[in-house]
Amino acid sequence: RLEVLAPQLLVAAGICGIILGGLGIHKFILGYTGEGVTMLLISILTCFFGYPIMHLFGIIEGIIYLTKSDEDFVATYVIGKPERELRFAFAAYRLRIPDSIAHSRAAFAS
Repeated sequence: RLEVLAPQLLVAAGICGIILGGLGIHKFILGYTGEGVTMLLISILTCFFGYPIMHLFGIIEGIIYLTKSDEDFVATYVIGKPERELRFAFAAYRLRIPDSIAHSRAAFAS
């Protein structure tokens, strides 16, 4: 089921990576909780002196997410992940990204 929602997940993670990359929000969206917590803690525990470095990583990752094709994105970030790690990704979709944004990308081939 997550493969069908991959275009929306891709857009959400990409935009959050670019805008809120230093807080690791994009990692939480993809179900990479450990990496998200690490980025968040580095930003907070360094009194936000580490935030610019974490934000640079987030911007780079956001651009990478948005430039991947849907098939590459699914193969890299979705397939093979344990179900428990993808729970947040499913919950994120209950927030619903506008269909015009999600469908502006090429249709995902099942």
